[in-house]
Amino acid sequence: MARLCPLVWIRCAVEGAESAPQITPDQKLIIQAGGKRNETFGSADNRNYDVCGIGSAVSSAIADDRRPENATVSFGQWRTDFDPPLDRVTNPVLPMGAGNNHELLPNTVTIQEGGAVNFIIGGVHNPQIYDRGTQPEDINTASPLPGVAGGIINDANHRIFRGQDPNVATNPPDRVEVVYFEEPGTYLVICGVVNHFVNDHMFGFVKVLPERKKK
Repeated sequence: MARLCPLVWIRCAVEGAESAPQITPDQKLIIQAGGKRNETFGSADNRNYDVCGIGSAVSSAIADDRRPENATVSFGQWRTDFDPPLDRVTNPVLPMGAGNNHELLPNTVTIQEGGAVNFIIGGVHNPQIYDRGTQPEDINTASPLPGVAGGIINDANHRIFRGQDPNVATNPPDRVEVVYFEEPGTYLVICGVVNHFVNDHMFGFVKVLPERKKK
């Protein structure tokens, strides 16, 4: 009987077989978390295989994936309930942000230190990120840069990143901006378009967790 080591389908070779066996519904396979129970099952080549320890190995692999290094945020979204329906072939960007949902989805994401957030920007928006401890009420919206919908917020206090200005003709309204986070903490992310931030409360947070220490 050949023996399957933990994570056989991921990285372990099977003794005497060129590939992991194919299991059919009438073949027996019972695995308990923790790998405490072993069962044998038949294969198409009439050999028996012993499964051991897969439960604990898979559980560990899943646990490692629960703290992602990257996250994705939809930074504004084109609506499907607009009347008349949006046709961005004939009218790529409607005036004054019409037909666009001014929201960060999800509103809060969690990554580990040394990770990144992919801001997928749909519409006339300007991502700005402020350092740990900054709250929406701390943002000064006075004296903005010129632009549509009230202009672009120009508060540099504790700001650690400001994305492209959508009012510049060479900057596409739909784009991706990827931001790297070195230090743990909770960061405020806002849309720098004044009316979007003030009227639509377009902001969210990035929570950066310390890197887990290996046991």
